[in-house]
Order: sequence, then C-alpha cells, then structure tokens
Amino acid sequence: MTTPERDTWAPWRDKCSSCGRPIVWAVTTRGASMPVDPTPSERGNVLIADRGRELIAGVLNAPQAAGARAQGRALHTAHFAVCPDADRHRRRRR
Repeated sequence: MTTPERDTWAPWRDKCSSCGRPIVWAVTTRGASMPVDPTPSERGNVLIADRGRELIAGVLNAPQAAGARAQGRALHTAHFAVCPDADRHRRRRR
C-alpha cells in the first residue's frame, strides 16, 4: 500500500454534514467507513493508504504513530476527534 497523493483523493472528498469541514471517506481495516480530516496533523494517528478503489484508514497506537512520523509519513486525524457535532453521528451501543 502506498500513501495517496492528496489531489487524487477527489472520489473520496466530502463535507461533514454537521460542521461543514472537508473530510475524506476511508475504510478501516475492519471494513467500517471512517471520516478523516484530509489535512495531515502532528497529533494524528490515522495512516491513509490507497488500495486503488478505496482509501484504507489504519488507526495507529502511540508507538506506531511515533514510528510513522519518524519515517516522514503523513498522519491524519479521525474527523470524530475534532468535529464539534461528533455526538450526533455516534451510534448508540446496545
């Protein structure tokens, strides 16, 4: 997997329906859709990879994120972590 160039993300670009900020849609390694802020963040822990027909979001733990940063990899933030209206979109646990 390779890190996609930001200008190739057009098929996955969208806006948050609550706050209106730009997002990209990625799929987690477990198959769930995940809104991600498209701008890399120093505090991010999401590594985005391109599998051709979809963006894959790998959520990294702290040591993994530190290693990715040391390698110069761009990390992103899950939009749920920064959206002021994130609670509107969370599913209730049963």
